[in-house]
This record gives sequence, structure tokens and C-alpha cells, in this order.
Amino acid sequence: MNKYFLLILAILIFGYSCNNSNNEIQTPKTEAFDPYSEILNKADLLISKDTVEGKTIGTCWARESLIYKQFKEIDTLCGEAELIKLTDHEKPNIRAYAFWFLAKRKYKDIGSILKKLNNDNAEITLRYKSEQWIYKLNNFCYFVLSQNDFDNSTIKYNEKELKEFTSEVNH
Repeated sequence: MNKYFLLILAILIFGYSCNNSNNEIQTPKTEAFDPYSEILNKADLLISKDTVEGKTIGTCWARESLIYKQFKEIDTLCGEAELIKLTDHEKPNIRAYAFWFLAKRKYKDIGSILKKLNNDNAEITLRYKSEQWIYKLNNFCYFVLSQNDFDNSTIKYNEKELKEFTSEVNH
């Protein structure tokens, strides 16, 4: 009698576990999370203007720019590969921020990105402190890397080094 009881119990346990494993297999799978798509969504949602803003804007009580703060948030989500991809984005201000943040990270191959953007003549409006300028994107990239006080945390090159990267950027 005990043999039959154990046999029936084993069959029930085995049947129940097979039934559960079938349920797991039949569960619909969700799409894989694509971090680059998420970054692009944030870039399009957060940066609606065609402006590049420096870290601070204003005169007496300079405040951190909201647009800069938003792109800084995107930067925390990005690895170097995503920032490099963003240098190909359709919006010139996003390409500019991507280049700028690569320079802030002191990306070792920034010269190749500068060469890639060398012929990018899209215009961006740069707001910094109480000033506003219109730059061509390639000139903005040159400006970011040059010896100035726009952003001292970026990798910097002297005139001769910058000319080695490209001789076609008009500055």
C-alpha cells in the first residue's frame, strides 16, 4: 500500500512540475531593453531647443542651465560608444553636446570625431553666461578643444595640435 501511495505521489509531483515548466515556457517574452534607444528618447524629449547652453547662464546670479543639466543627465546614461553615436544625431545641438561631453571625458580619440565633424556646417546657438553666439558646429568643436575658459574640464589642445587634426576648420 505504501508503495502505491509513494508511486502516486511521485506521479503527481512530476506532473505538477512539468505543468509549471510548460507555463514558464509559454510565458510571452518581452523585448530586450535597448539603452541607446532610451538615450535617444531622452535626447529628443529633453532637448527641444536648437540651443547649446554652457554650464551657467545669466549675469549676477549665474544658474546652472536647465538644458545643460538635462544633457548632463543623458551623459550619465551614456558610455563612450553612445556619445560617439550621438555625434551622428540629426539635431546639431545634440551632436555638439555629444562632442563636448566626449571632450569632458578626455576621450582619447577625440581627433577622429573632430575630423568626422570637420565639414558639419550646421548652425547652433551657444548661450554662455550672459553672451550668445551663433557657431557652425565644426567651429564649436574647435572652440571646445582650444585654449580658452569656456570649459576648463575638457581636454585642451594648442593651435598646432588642433591643426594636425584638421586644417579645414575655419575659426
